[in-house]
Amino acid sequence: MARKTTRQSPDAALPEEGEVSVEEETVDAGAPEVASDESMTLAVTPPTDELYHRRPEHRGDAPEPSAMLTDDRLIDSSGRYREVPEGAWQRFLYEVSFHSLNVGDSRAVRERKAMDRRISYPFEQGSRFVPVLTRKGGVGKTTVTTLLGMALAEVRDDRVLGIDANPDRGTLAERVARSTGATVRDVVNLSAGISSFTDFAELVSKDKTRFHVLASDTDPLLSEAFDEDDYNVVADQAARFYSIILTDCGTGVVHSVMRPTLERADGLVVVSGGALMRPVWLLRPSPGWRPMGTVSSSRTPLLR
Repeated sequence: MARKTTRQSPDAALPEEGEVSVEEETVDAGAPEVASDESMTLAVTPPTDELYHRRPEHRGDAPEPSAMLTDDRLIDSSGRYREVPEGAWQRFLYEVSFHSLNVGDSRAVRERKAMDRRISYPFEQGSRFVPVLTRKGGVGKTTVTTLLGMALAEVRDDRVLGIDANPDRGTLAERVARSTGATVRDVVNLSAGISSFTDFAELVSKDKTRFHVLASDTDPLLSEAFDEDDYNVVADQAARFYSIILTDCGTGVVHSVMRPTLERADGLVVVSGGALMRPVWLLRPSPGWRPMGTVSSSRTPLLR
């Protein structure tokens, strides 16, 4: 196409007319606008070891990366990643060194923790029955049962129950906060309706250490009527919900409840006084006793 243009000549007063040739180009109005080619340079910072230092003073404000979770770091047994030590001198060194010197627990603490690990050892299955008995009253049998149950309940994660099977009005339930008036007789009478731990827990008293206690009958006549069949009913119900069952037996070992108690025993706690010769006569058979079986775990002969 040709377009007319007017050009001003420097030598002429009037403009001259001429023709200028312009190349024809087709334009698509719907096509996107294309920018011109431009190049951009990105600066890449080479990796440094700053993020991978173990000491926090070398990391600055940067968060700890996942690369820090190495095998040797996870199983590191150096003082920095150990627990706070227990013991007066050990804790003093730990504090004055700004937590950089950890010499571990004291000997007494290590022995206590080792005992806690032994106490808290989990059972594979079933319940463990441990009767506590003595041949003489007033030597602390009920106190030993209470303290033993509290220690087990405080350290272990499972449930611990103490059954007062003393036919002479036992006092085991009086050693903890009494939260119910139910006794072993109620468990026998309500055994058919006990379908869950909640039902059984309403019949026991609970200590703050999680030690549960099932009281004996307060009426001496009813206590004397609590025989081996009744104990078996109570023991069967308790075995459904508890891992360790302590039985506070009555004075002596001749009453009827002792037979099922010793037959179920996985261990035996015999309490004696402080006299030097008392442990000897404590286990000496009395006249008229005869073998009645053995404890399955320790193979200790049982006499009656």
